[in-house]
Amino acid sequence: MPKEPLIGQVAQGLDRVRELAQPFRAREAAICAPAIALLLATGGALGRPVESAVAAAAAFSVGFGAHRGFRGTRWAAMVGAALGMTAAAFLGSLLGGWPLAFLLLSGAVGAVVAWLALHDENIWWMALQCAIAFFVAGYFAGPPDEAVLRAGIVAIGGAAQILLVAVLRGFLFEGVALPAGQPAAPRPPLLHSHALRAAISVALATFVADRLGLANGYWAPMTALLILKPGLRDTQTRGFARLAGTAGGCAAASLFAIIALDRAFLLIVAALATSWLAYALQKAHYALFTAAVTATVVFFLALGHISEIASAEHRIAATLIGGGIALAVAYLGRRRPLSWPRSARDRLGP
Repeated sequence: MPKEPLIGQVAQGLDRVRELAQPFRAREAAICAPAIALLLATGGALGRPVESAVAAAAAFSVGFGAHRGFRGTRWAAMVGAALGMTAAAFLGSLLGGWPLAFLLLSGAVGAVVAWLALHDENIWWMALQCAIAFFVAGYFAGPPDEAVLRAGIVAIGGAAQILLVAVLRGFLFEGVALPAGQPAAPRPPLLHSHALRAAISVALATFVADRLGLANGYWAPMTALLILKPGLRDTQTRGFARLAGTAGGCAAASLFAIIALDRAFLLIVAALATSWLAYALQKAHYALFTAAVTATVVFFLALGHISEIASAEHRIAATLIGGGIALAVAYLGRRRPLSWPRSARDRLGP
């Protein structure tokens, strides 16, 4: 009978998924996801779905700093990210209307983030959240008053996340030592070349996405910055994992959003579930983590009444552009492997 081998294959597949999902930090994730549900539900009740989606996205990003240690305190990373994202959202929205200025500054931002990635992990993480906020805001350009409004919404989302984490941590983790931030690794010798490659990749990805008129074009520079590593092989591995995760998360979440037929409650529950998964999987396999993050963003867009089909197509296209450019720049700028500590490579993971 073929049933037994089939059952065995399914069991092996499930074991493989469980292996890729390790470490799975369920309890840590539980303190970060509630703020997202609260912001989305409040925005829906007030009839401000777009604003609530922006605030929830900010809270989503800030939440990843809940278990990072910086300067001897766990709050510094979250507060630093929230403040930096607020400023980046204002600047990105303001400069988004000037393509050349936005392009040049995007490249500079990419170089700084890449430089910090090999210099100080926790400052790098905060800078990365600011860079993402800058890229996103640039695609929603407006006059100063709109830039101030967007920055204010981002600040509200970040503050809500910090306050809820402070409350929930006392209930869920009283007496439990949370993982501390990793110490900075020794500086590898390819610091400046990696920053240059990041600047070129981000600027090119921004330019191409803008020329193609992609509605979610900010995924191109964001992808280029996220997957680019000092080594070509690491960049290839991360690029393929991100593409697989983005495509899978996009397809699954878009299908669910279409089936939900604008039922806000179902979409909020789905966003809560996928954001919880993203927090729990942030140190697991990059493809699974990316799928959860992408699905969460799709639900934010659906709650903001943005077409799921169009956003999925543009997001995948932008991811392909950013990943392809990063791979091309990494290949053209490749150099002989250098002997630098494995810890410096490992800490640039998800």
